[in-house]
Amino acid sequence: MKFKKNYFSIKWVAFLPTLALSIILFNCDSSKDSGEDKLQLKDNYEVTEGPYTFFANAEKYKDTDLKRGQDNFCQVETKISKVKREGNILTIEILKPKNCEIKYEIIWDGVVFFSNPMQSTIYVKALADNCNEDSDMEIDALVIKLEEAFKTLKKDMIDRTNFTVRDACSLVNIDCVDDCNVVITF
Repeated sequence: MKFKKNYFSIKWVAFLPTLALSIILFNCDSSKDSGEDKLQLKDNYEVTEGPYTFFANAEKYKDTDLKRGQDNFCQVETKISKVKREGNILTIEILKPKNCEIKYEIIWDGVVFFSNPMQSTIYVKALADNCNEDSDMEIDALVIKLEEAFKTLKKDMIDRTNFTVRDACSLVNIDCVDDCNVVITF
């Protein structure tokens, strides 16, 4: 005795799960930003302190991110050698050509991600003219008072935020977790 296969039920068994999965996937929209997972800066601002200017500017950050590490983007070769955080003070030590007058830009896109711990990223870019890059190297120390630089954030938010410091002229990223003391070896 031969059994007759019921093709109708086999088709439905395969079709219904596929249909359900398709509906679920098409209704998911990863481009929606709930706004709950990050804080975004509303207005740009600048803070100048000694040899650096801190820019809270999403467009400047995006431009730096796109041009990062390109030869024609950087005016002088520098290297971040150390990142240290003690409470409200973030110190970035940078190796630079000796006797070279450099101004630095510290660029923040205004975003703090509400992860645990919270995260934010800044770029460091060196600006200089007519430097002799064949000379010996010396260290510049940028001392950033976090409450003054990140003036739109509350102190407790700054205290709970870990920072990633990116060198705009290379592909070096330094993660500073809590109070940190990260030395980069070359």
